[in-house]
Amino acid sequence: MQLTNETILHASRLEAIRQGDVTILLDPAGPNWAGADEAGRAILEQFDGRRTLGDIIRAYAAKTSYEPAKAWHHVNTIARDALRQGLLSPEPVVRSPYAGRAAHLTRRALTELWLHTNNSCNLACRHCLVSSGPDGDKGLPTEKFLEVIAQ
Repeated sequence: MQLTNETILHASRLEAIRQGDVTILLDPAGPNWAGADEAGRAILEQFDGRRTLGDIIRAYAAKTSYEPAKAWHHVNTIARDALRQGLLSPEPVVRSPYAGRAAHLTRRALTELWLHTNNSCNLACRHCLVSSGPDGDKGLPTEKFLEVIAQ
């Protein structure tokens, strides 16, 4: 979607939960959420379906004393991310009631299974994500892996 100064966006109704310097913004009507700092939260609150993107940028620039280009960058980034995550929409947000996560988890069997078998490796790289090496854990016995796969 091309965003212009005349673009009007609509926000989902979001609930904010503060965790230190981060605010978790939850969409109670859907499985959407985002983490933002105070500036990001304040920007998202401005998307009310009445203000244009240009209005929000100007208000943000005035509040922060940022030059217009920097304010545009901040607001544009938040708007694009929120559009991608479904927290903003070009049309008013109308949702059917959220049926919960269980409604989306209908598979009865796995279609893929990845197993990290051990931390044993013939190399000892300092950058190893799992700290593998020649003295690494040899892992579970084969019978245990076969049992997990069978389940």
